[in-house]
Amino acid sequence: MTTVNKDKLALRHMIKAALQCPEFIEGHGDGKYLFSNMVAKYTLSDETYRFTSAALDVFLDNGGDVNKVHTRASLYGKKSPFIYEHSIPAKVVRDQLIQNPEKVDEILDNVGEVFITLRTEDEILKNNGFQSSMSEEWTFGDSHFDRYDHSGIEVSDQLLNMKGSIKR
Repeated sequence: MTTVNKDKLALRHMIKAALQCPEFIEGHGDGKYLFSNMVAKYTLSDETYRFTSAALDVFLDNGGDVNKVHTRASLYGKKSPFIYEHSIPAKVVRDQLIQNPEKVDEILDNVGEVFITLRTEDEILKNNGFQSSMSEEWTFGDSHFDRYDHSGIEVSDQLLNMKGSIKR
């Protein structure tokens, strides 16, 4: 089960409220964009992010300290070699929520986690067709490592403690 901090709690309430408004979910008032953003920020508000093995190597080679708490902004941006990637794409979670609004809590408790990946690994995911999807045989509730396993991207056990404003 996902830890629900104050940011996650607020976003969970907003997601539930949004699902009660059909016009919003249909896209009126820029609802599709706003709803997708809420779903993405829900996962990004985790207090720990997981490294891929290659990203961890680069982080450590550049003097990174896994024992420190890092701001979300510290590894974020166009000049960074890293990308924050949802283990289950936000689009997949969003579609599940819209299709199963009665299962909001169950879905949000199983959204996966944020991976700190290299930009090159992001390209591998895209090239394998996993930019915003999971494998064809994957169903919600299966391993959130699915698209990484199918793309040959090794995931580390190392978590990094995060704080600060949510970056997307």
